[in-house]
Amino acid sequence: MSDSRIVQTSRGWLEIGMLHLRWPGFMVSVRRFDEDGWGADEKEQWYANRSDESLTQFLSSFAQLPGPEASELASQVQGPWRETWLASGGAEETPKLERVALTAVIGLVTVALLALMGLAFIVWLAVT
Repeated sequence: MSDSRIVQTSRGWLEIGMLHLRWPGFMVSVRRFDEDGWGADEKEQWYANRSDESLTQFLSSFAQLPGPEASELASQVQGPWRETWLASGGAEETPKLERVALTAVIGLVTVALLALMGLAFIVWLAVT
């Protein structure tokens, strides 16, 4: 099941994405679309454990939704949509993503260290 959902609001279409990250916790991403269907701007993220504002406030300010509509959408995201997402294994995909990212970082660091060691060896050969 996808981790994002397209929603029509009074201010146009929104793409609402959900992800659970180890440190910041539950994250919601929002992207607005113009009337012609093109993305109006970049995605913005709201983190449950790191944000100074509620999801309702975030939706109201970023998506420019009226208060009651932002509140209703936030309750849908944090309630039934999140439960459906969790039941479909959405949060289980997160550790896979973290493993892939960690593997990529370790690989890049290893390549960089090997390159640095090779450069040091070449300099050592040139000096001696």
